Parts: sequence; structure tokens; C-alpha cells
Amino acid sequence: MGDAQADRDYPHSPPHRHHARRPRRPRPHAPELASFLRAAVRAKKSIIVAGDRGAGKTTLLRALINEIEPAEKIGTIESVYELHLEQLGDERHPRLIPWEAIPGSSEKDAAGRPIGEIPMDYWAQRSFRHNLDRLIVGELLGPEVIAMFEAMQTGAGSMSTIHAKSAAAVPERIVTLARKDGRVTEDFARRQVAENIDLAIYVGVIPLAEPNPWTGQAPRGRRITNVTTYSPGEDGRVASTQLWEYSDGQIHQRLSPPFYDDLRPHLREDPTTFPEIS
Repeated sequence: MGDAQADRDYPHSPPHRHHARRPRRPRPHAPELASFLRAAVRAKKSIIVAGDRGAGKTTLLRALINEIEPAEKIGTIESVYELHLEQLGDERHPRLIPWEAIPGSSEKDAAGRPIGEIPMDYWAQRSFRHNLDRLIVGELLGPEVIAMFEAMQTGAGSMSTIHAKSAAAVPERIVTLARKDGRVTEDFARRQVAENIDLAIYVGVIPLAEPNPWTGQAPRGRRITNVTTYSPGEDGRVASTQLWEYSDGQIHQRLSPPFYDDLRPHLREDPTTFPEIS
């Protein structure tokens, strides 16, 4: 593929409005957490939203992106368009550049790749030519995590989602995806996680009340259950520090992050609500 094709802002037409899902109606979350997350976005902290399938990762990521200033130039990379940021209107993100992976045909080229395929990591590498203020990767699935690390190193407030079974599993899950690159060592990947991911927000589907005595079933909802920050640990490991934790039906702040001073200018004295993921 020639450079002219590679440098186009739009690999093909972005999703039409009538194909996009309508956003869920926002519901209030803890005001203190809302203020904290809003400040983290505006202070350009790098954020990973993690959770199991169906937990609401994309919904929360969209809410976080909505806090980005309209003047910023944003690039999004997705395997399939799901963020649908165009629903927010041109005035919200007028400098949006969406890229979507293309699976290619059933025929293979000499290297064994599907003819016409454009993977996510292809767009991730080319995104650096566009002088983006933010790079958003809809979901980390493989080698594109390396480009995500590079974007995070600039302190530009990049964001993404990742599938993980638990909050504790997030660092090693990222390391596993990074090593799909083949050139990346385990130590390098762990160092990138520890040094460049400011916040990991874990979302889960949890019981909201006691089980019904007749059916044995309890109402369930999607909630932020954990907010963690990372730092270099012993023996090259990733040290995790839990900042917020869900317990007794509420989200509680346990600690302030080491970069709290960066958040201060963006914290609101009268915190407002933030879209909940359910």
C-alpha cells in the first residue's frame, strides 16, 4: 500500500449516524469520583478502562472522551466502529480522525496475510504522522499496544480499553498483548505499564441488592469497582496502588495518586455527576 493511502485521515467513510447506536441515558455516579476522573482526563493522564465482556468499557470510555476539550485533535483506532463519537456532534470533537481496521479478503499474499488487510497496529503507527493531541484505541487486542505505549510516553492523555477478568489481571494482560509484537520482551512491557499508565479503571457487573428469596436471583448493574495506579515494583514487577474501591454499595476513595497536584487545577469545588456505565 502506498504512502498516499497510508496518510489519508479516513481509510474509508466513517460510520453514518443512522448506523450508530444511540447513547445510553446518563445516570449519576459518585460526584467525588466523577470530579476525579474528569480532572484526570483534562490533566492528560493516560487511562485504561478494563473489564469483562459486557461490563460497559466502551460506554465509560465514551464518557471520558466527552470530557476532552473540543480544540484537541483526536485520533481513534478501532477493530470495528463502536465509539460513534460523531453522535456527540461536530462541535464536541470537530478535529476527530477515526480509523477502522479492515479484515481483508480470504486470499493470502506472499507473507500469508489476507490481501487488503489493514490491522489496527498499521493505523496506530501511521497515527503519529497526524500530530494528534490524543490517541484513543477502542480496545487493545495485540501489537497496537506498542503504539499506545509510545503515545502514553508523550504525556498526551491517551486512552483505551482492555478485556480482563479482574483488576489484578490488567497489568499481565497488557504485557501478554504487547509480547504479540515478537520484538518486545516481558521486562520491557512491564516497565511500560509501570511507567506510562496513570490510571486503570475496572468496571464490573455486580449484585445491587440481596437475592430474591423466591427466585434466588439478585438485580445486577454495571459499576466502576476499582481505580488503580501503577509504578515500578520489585524484581521488575508492576506495583499496583488502589485509589478507589467499590464496597458496601458505594465507591470509596482510599488514597490520592502521586500525581494529585496535576489534578488540582481541574478539580471542581462543587463536583457534578458523571455518566454511570449502567
